[in-house]
Amino acid sequence: MSGHVQVEKGAYDNARSALALFEQLWGDPEVGATVRKKAKALNPAISIPEDHPIIKDRDSRLEALEKTLHEYKAGVENEKAEAALRKQLGEVQSKFGFTDETMATVVQTMVDKSIADPEAAALKVRESLPKPKPTSASSQWLDNRPNLFGTQKADERWEQLHTDPDSFFADTVDEILKEMPPGT
Repeated sequence: MSGHVQVEKGAYDNARSALALFEQLWGDPEVGATVRKKAKALNPAISIPEDHPIIKDRDSRLEALEKTLHEYKAGVENEKAEAALRKQLGEVQSKFGFTDETMATVVQTMVDKSIADPEAAALKVRESLPKPKPTSASSQWLDNRPNLFGTQKADERWEQLHTDPDSFFADTVDEILKEMPPGT
């Protein structure tokens, strides 16, 4: 036997084309690994590069490195988002004059109500806070019994108005502002 087989030209060309296509798929960077794994599954006796211990070690190291890199990137993103949120919360606290306890309520409201904006949550919390009582009623600025012709008792505010009008004005404005609710 000579080891030669006679094949028609068309069959030979088809076999050569199929072999060329198979070699292209085998070495393709995108689908080659999948083709080789499928070929190994169909015929376990063949040897594929992915079976080599060095390649397996390289692949496992690459996967571990990719996982570490992904976790690092996620951590950096989370830190950036947390820093931005802390900055916004600090701005809200200074804007509304909230205490740390009230800010904890703001954060809890953000979580409970799924509110992403700290300022919106702060407004919601401010609505629920009890309104402060006025420190002095406006009716106390004047005597309940007005006397158009003067008074016999000493009045420190009246005296301050005439002796130090600037101080009187500052004190009066402070009293008025203390009566107003916060944030108005």
